[in-house]
Amino acid sequence: MKFKLQNPFKKEQKKLTLFQFISGIIAGLLILLILFLGVVAWGIYKLDWNGAAIEAITKIFPYPAARVNGQFIPFYDYLRNFEAADKYLNIQRKAGFTNIPDLAQLKKTVLEDRLIDNIFMYKIADQVGVTISDEQIKAKLDEIIKNQGDAAKLSSFLNENYGLSIAEYEKYFITPNLYQDQTELKIENDKTINGESRNKIEEALTKLKSGQSFDEVLKKYGETDTSQSSLTGNFLRGELPKTLEDQLFSMSAGSRTDIITLPGSYSIVQLVKKDTDKGVLTLKAIVVKIKTLNDLIQDEKSKSKITIYAY
Repeated sequence: MKFKLQNPFKKEQKKLTLFQFISGIIAGLLILLILFLGVVAWGIYKLDWNGAAIEAITKIFPYPAARVNGQFIPFYDYLRNFEAADKYLNIQRKAGFTNIPDLAQLKKTVLEDRLIDNIFMYKIADQVGVTISDEQIKAKLDEIIKNQGDAAKLSSFLNENYGLSIAEYEKYFITPNLYQDQTELKIENDKTINGESRNKIEEALTKLKSGQSFDEVLKKYGETDTSQSSLTGNFLRGELPKTLEDQLFSMSAGSRTDIITLPGSYSIVQLVKKDTDKGVLTLKAIVVKIKTLNDLIQDEKSKSKITIYAY
C-alpha cells in the first residue's frame, strides 16, 4: 500500500496567495488614489480648477489654501467664500457697476483680508475675553430671517445672490461678524490697549471744564496726524454718523460734546456754527487716535509666518 504524503503548507500557501491578491488590489487602489489626489492638487494650485467637482473633492480631502503659523485654512472654505463673492459681484457687473475688483484682487481679498484676518481676529478676541455663544448666533440669524420674511425667503436670497446655504452664511458671515463687532467694542474700552489714549482725552476734557479755550486744548492734545477722517470743517447732513449728527444739530453754536468714541479715535467735538435750513455743520474736534482691531490684526500679521498655496 502506498501512502500519499500531504503537504501541510498547501492550504496556508493558498491563503497567503489570496491575502497577497487582496493586498495587491488595495495597494493598487491606494496608488491610484494618491495619483488622483496629486492630479487634483496640480489642477487647483497650478491650473486654477474650481467648480462643483473640486468643491466635492476638497470638502472630503483637506487641501490647504494657506497656512498661518501652522494653522491651515481649508481650500474648501476659501473656494466657497470666493465663489460667493464672485457670484455677487457678477450680479453687480450685470447691473452696470464698474468699480469691481478683478479676479486676482478678489482672491486676495477673500483669502488674505478675510479668512486669514479672521484667524487673527479670533485670537485677539480670545485675548481680550470675547466669546460668542450659540444662542447669540441663533438670535442674530433669527433676526435676519425675520427681516427677510421667513427662512425660505432667506434661503432663496442667499442662493440667488451668493450661492450659499443658511448654514454656510451662519459659518462664514454671521459668526465672524459678531466676533468682529464685539471685539472692536472691547478694544475701544480696553485700558491695557487704549488706556494711554483714554487718559489723554480725559485730561483734555478736564482742561476744557476748567475753563481753557477749545483752541488751546486742541493745540495741546489734538492729534493732527490721526489716520481717521477729520472732524474739522463743514459737514452736510448725512456725512456724519447719525447719532453724532443728531446730537450736534440739537446743540447750540459754541457748545461741545463730551468724549465720544468713533472708529479709530476718542474725540471731543465743538459745534462752531450750524445752518439747519441747509443742513450744514461747521465743526472743530480734539481727536486722539486709538488702536483698532485692524491695527492689532496687522501687528499680528507682521509677526507671523503666512504661506499662501491657493494662488
